Amino acid sequence: MDAYLKLFIVAASVAIILQAGIFVGLYLRLAKLDRETRELRRRLNEESGPILRNVNEITLTVRENTRLIMDDITALSADARRQMEKFDRLTDEMADRLRLQIVRLDELMVQALDNLEKAGTSVKETVGTPVREAAAVLQGVKAALDFLSARRSRSRKRPSDEQLFI
Repeated sequence: MDAYLKLFIVAASVAIILQAGIFVGLYLRLAKLDRETRELRRRLNEESGPILRNVNEITLTVRENTRLIMDDITALSADARRQMEKFDRLTDEMADRLRLQIVRLDELMVQALDNLEKAGTSVKETVGTPVREAAAVLQGVKAALDFLSARRSRSRKRPSDEQLFI
């Protein structure tokens, strides 16, 4: 058994030495990785620092310009709103004035048509009545002339009783 114990102790020693070698190798590899990582981080900081500062400056500039643009847009929209309100008032005033002028024009047209009707009636009464009377007088004169001319022609041609009878 002693031999087994010695063999076990040798195997355990070899395993421990092997593990220690692996741990030392791992430590050395991790130390190298740590140095490389630090170097990479340092280079990254050196190279990205100016870029990050530029991005930060650009961000601040864009933020400020965006704020200015938004202020301008707000002012423009307020001006546009005021202009639209003025335009609405102006169109309302123009519509009211146009309505008033249309009412006045309507009144003038009604008055003109009434005056025209009165003038027509007046002309009809002042001219029409004398013209009718003159036409009646002329009709009477014509009837008298026709009567007289018919009488003369009858006296020249006296029909016999037979002709009258038939």
